[in-house]
Amino acid sequence: LRAGSDDFSLWAPDQRVVRAVEDLGGRVTKADVLEAGVEAKGLEQELLQLARTTGASMSVNSKGELMFEFPDDLSGALAASSATAKVQQIWGTVAPWLAYAGRVLFGVSLLAIVAVLYSAVVVLLSTSTSERENRDGSRSSEVSENSFSMWFGSDLFFWLTPRPYGYYSYYGGYMYGDMWGLQVEPPPKMSFFESVFSFVFGDGDPNKELREETRWQLVGETIAQNGGAVVAEQIAPFLDPPKGEGDGGKFDAQRALDRAMLPVLLRFRGRPEVGPAGDIVYVFPELQESRAAGELILGEVPTKELVQRLDMMGCRTTAVERAEIVADYRRAVQDLQRRQGASQVAASGYLPERELKFSEADEGQIAACIAFGGFALLATLFLGSQIATGKALILASVYPIMGLVTKAFPFLLAYSGAFLGIPLWRWQNLSGANEEIQSRNAWRSEKAQQLKQGNKGLQQRIAAAADFSKQRAGFGEALYDSSEPAGTAAAKSELDDMAAFDKRLRKG
Repeated sequence: LRAGSDDFSLWAPDQRVVRAVEDLGGRVTKADVLEAGVEAKGLEQELLQLARTTGASMSVNSKGELMFEFPDDLSGALAASSATAKVQQIWGTVAPWLAYAGRVLFGVSLLAIVAVLYSAVVVLLSTSTSERENRDGSRSSEVSENSFSMWFGSDLFFWLTPRPYGYYSYYGGYMYGDMWGLQVEPPPKMSFFESVFSFVFGDGDPNKELREETRWQLVGETIAQNGGAVVAEQIAPFLDPPKGEGDGGKFDAQRALDRAMLPVLLRFRGRPEVGPAGDIVYVFPELQESRAAGELILGEVPTKELVQRLDMMGCRTTAVERAEIVADYRRAVQDLQRRQGASQVAASGYLPERELKFSEADEGQIAACIAFGGFALLATLFLGSQIATGKALILASVYPIMGLVTKAFPFLLAYSGAFLGIPLWRWQNLSGANEEIQSRNAWRSEKAQQLKQGNKGLQQRIAAAADFSKQRAGFGEALYDSSEPAGTAAAKSELDDMAAFDKRLRKG
């Protein structure tokens, strides 16, 4: 459904917008949500529909900007008004459990297949077939047991299965505890069943959230902190290296960097401007609009107390107006968070991607997976050879387990081959993927270092961008508030008109 539709029950809200509004405290302008990294396209319509669905109040200031004040329990209000939103919330709760169950079932399937193949191998090794001629001249097959189990026992797993974590020893102790119950090794990160899935398919991309959410949040904050006008070098530490940089000298490198800014322009609806020296400055008008996030909380704190808090943080302010003191307080809090190393990104000054790991499973778990997979593949190949000689087909008429494995042989061969083939393919591509991550991190680190050092030319371009900047102010006084009764709004408007008329008279 389009934002603005009257049918709230089928409208599905953008969860990125919902999370941003909740993180910002529920009192926001469009610029606040945009600064949180949400895409600008369709954002105002999304906020309007979200406000209509949840019954949020809206205010308009003298600049014509909208401020939204959403309920404290935004998720609960959405679930009560929109069936689709309620389904989204339920799915968000259930999905992790379903994913966990899928990983566990995959591990269980491996053990089930190994158990079936083990039984088939025991039957094949502990029996022999022979043909004999009957009195009437016909020939028949005869099945007899041999002495295999006498030499190797009836439990092949004793020989073939590596001891994974968590088994009890013959002395009653636990693998991760000595005879006194003291822990000698840390427990594994995941269960063995989960490690099977991790061994085959890995654990997903650890940088997905970093690239899709954190990156844009950092870009939005950087643009907003610089008054909505930046040069490409200020955003480069959060971007991907552009293709073609450095092939044709400094000019081509700058052009490649400007091309890398295109996704930023599209996401935040910016535009390039030409500075006095011919340099390109990127201006984002919607990130220059008023802010409202956090004003309600700070609005309840006296100005004198804000000044005292600044002194306690070692950031004395010379500002006199309350709006300037509030702005100084916000900057001091942000600087304090950076000094404390609130995040790796804030500490490094660029977007650091984590290198990919083959698996989060322990070495012992990976060894167990390889042993199980190797046994499954060898057992399947052995079964195939016995099918080719006809022995397995003869035994299929006597043992039901042999009938099962002979019919499922194509599946067992594909499964066991893929079980080892997929991890082998991932392992071969892992080094190349990590080299690309290292290259991107090195490029971003270099750009962050160049920005920190700031040569004369870069400083001049940043100063030129400051001419286009516009520091975001508070939302200010609302000319209209949807939460006020119509009579109160009319009386307030009449008083404002009378005050303006008196002011004009005094000037006259």
